[in-house]
Amino acid sequence: MSREILMLVDALAREKNVDRDVVFGAVEAALASATKRLYEGEADVRVQIDRNTGEYESFRRWHVVPDEAGLQLPDSEILLFEAREQIPDIEVGDYIEEPIESIAFGRIGAQAAKQVILQKIRDAEREQILNDFLARNDKIFNGSVKRLDKGDLIIESGKVDARLRRSDLIPKENLRVDLSNGRIERSGNAFMVYPKDLDEMGRKTTVTVYATVGGVERSMGSMTFRVKKVPDPVAQIGGMAGGNLRKENLLVEDGVVAVLEDFLFDLKFTVTQFDVSITGSGGFVNTWKSTNNRFTAEQKTQFKNLAVGSIIYIDNIKAKGDDGSTRDLNPISFKIR
Repeated sequence: MSREILMLVDALAREKNVDRDVVFGAVEAALASATKRLYEGEADVRVQIDRNTGEYESFRRWHVVPDEAGLQLPDSEILLFEAREQIPDIEVGDYIEEPIESIAFGRIGAQAAKQVILQKIRDAEREQILNDFLARNDKIFNGSVKRLDKGDLIIESGKVDARLRRSDLIPKENLRVDLSNGRIERSGNAFMVYPKDLDEMGRKTTVTVYATVGGVERSMGSMTFRVKKVPDPVAQIGGMAGGNLRKENLLVEDGVVAVLEDFLFDLKFTVTQFDVSITGSGGFVNTWKSTNNRFTAEQKTQFKNLAVGSIIYIDNIKAKGDDGSTRDLNPISFKIR
């Protein structure tokens, strides 16, 4: 059983990223809670686990109180004069302990033990998070907005969450934002950033926010960013950028989409035009145009007449991004099978 306790402590300490002593304390509390149920009244029980062997002992204890105070909790208190009959030099605030039979670890209620252990660990995690934050010695809390809660903003920074009350928000008209590499323009409630030069190492592009509070403009903090070129999107039909395509699969598609492959940011491109060319009998090529991202009725009619082995060529593809830029995309082609 001692080995089982050591394995449990090690596993929980690793999983929750807390000190082993915290988990030992939680297990001791769970054992003490289960042992107390063997006694009537409000007995005070202490369990001590050997950190090296996993063996444990249990004690019932009584808190020493002044004679004049009387016993408020007779099941867990003892008057000073009675305590000194057993230990002559004992003082108020000390404890008298008596060894009792330990309950088997496997006999304690699994759910009760789990609740006590997890609560202790949650308390330790909160304390560790608070200590980590205090150790930063930050005057400004930098974080990301996690969600809106009844008008307040919940800000996340690492493992720390903070509440910014609605009454403490700085009106947007009191904000000024500077960019060291380019320009920033306000658009409604948002700020649009237009970098001037690429800065893949993030050495010269810094955004600084200033706020006017009490008539005085103060810096609210700065953050450095990398500026990378957005790659050209890839034109696709049904998740494919070319190759063999079944006629029935083509007929269920609505049009051509532009996909940014392996790109980390949430930037979207929408196809604004494309041409569909199909080789007909006699080697003649016919072309049908679309002025948006969807197949036209005429294009779909031509798809219905395709035979196995036909080649579809899609080119003159243009796509517009969220940033307002327009890109010319590489053509794609499919062979009907």
